[in-house]
Amino acid sequence: MSTGIDFKDPLGVLPFELWEVIVVYSSSVDYASAQKLSLLSRNWRLMLLEMHQPWDSVVVNRIHKPSSPSQSFLDWLTLIHSRAKTGIKRVEWITNDSEESMTGYLDVIHGGSGSLYSISLKGYDSAMKSRGFKFRPPPTTSLDVFVETPSKSDYFDPDEVILRHTTGLQNLHLVNTFPNLLPISCSLKTLSMHFTKTFLDIGAVQNFIADHKELEYLSIKNLKQDIPANRLISLPRLKYLELINAGTLKDAIIATETQVVKIED
Repeated sequence: MSTGIDFKDPLGVLPFELWEVIVVYSSSVDYASAQKLSLLSRNWRLMLLEMHQPWDSVVVNRIHKPSSPSQSFLDWLTLIHSRAKTGIKRVEWITNDSEESMTGYLDVIHGGSGSLYSISLKGYDSAMKSRGFKFRPPPTTSLDVFVETPSKSDYFDPDEVILRHTTGLQNLHLVNTFPNLLPISCSLKTLSMHFTKTFLDIGAVQNFIADHKELEYLSIKNLKQDIPANRLISLPRLKYLELINAGTLKDAIIATETQVVKIED
């Protein structure tokens, strides 16, 4: 493919097709990569606007949002969506505003077509969860959900969150939070939980892990508390187990099919 653009070095050193491969990979690591690179110069912008796949990942950072009306923000989302001819696949949403609704914005991002691969929610303290998690994601058969609350450990009510409307949830990644239960339609294959604060309800964490016997990948970091010795957790399909500073959890898990085990105290 030729764009007809006369790029200056270093862009002119490599063909457009190779740059597209590089940018696609960069976007898989950093969702905002295409947005950031487009700010480097006019030539970068022209090249990136010829690509579509890098734009299927969007980072929406509303922590320091401008005082401009919400319609301007919706216009920006519409523009981003128009660049991704294949539809938005991954969304990372960062905010500290408990009054801001995501529902309308996600409708614009998703456009009602295809399936999202990944939704990442960051910046929520417990006081914001009642509003922040109240939105309905599009139907999907496989979804990675990342939920991160920075200030303290807490679990959230599944009746108020994205997970209640997510069928076929397979991969769940949590920082400082976890749902006290998941819909019966979920069949988790991957579960990772990272705690930076002491979690108070160790029994709830233990029960949550034990409820998902289909797990193939389990990573727990910094649980920092010992669990009751009289409760064992059977995970018959587990292939990968990573326990970092997870107390006596290592003694409670029974996983006869595990192929990779990483344990650090």
